[in-house]
Amino acid sequence: MTRAPVLLRAELTKSIGPGTAYLLTRLYLADGTILEQTNPGLPDVENDWKTVGRETDLGGVAARLRREGWRVTSEGQVG
Repeated sequence: MTRAPVLLRAELTKSIGPGTAYLLTRLYLADGTILEQTNPGLPDVENDWKTVGRETDLGGVAARLRREGWRVTSEGQVG
């Protein structure tokens, strides 16, 4: 399956107790699709990307995510 190019990547480490955390990653694609993956820190776990929504205002969503504590990186040209 071919997917649209990634324009934004957002990552957030979430704690679920003392010494236990996981990495939540979202990819914002050029066609508006948002993909999400949860990584519990185990190297042999296969975590598929799941479609969790759509977003067309990538500039606005990047600013909102930064305010909420996400690490946001641009991987393409954000309109």
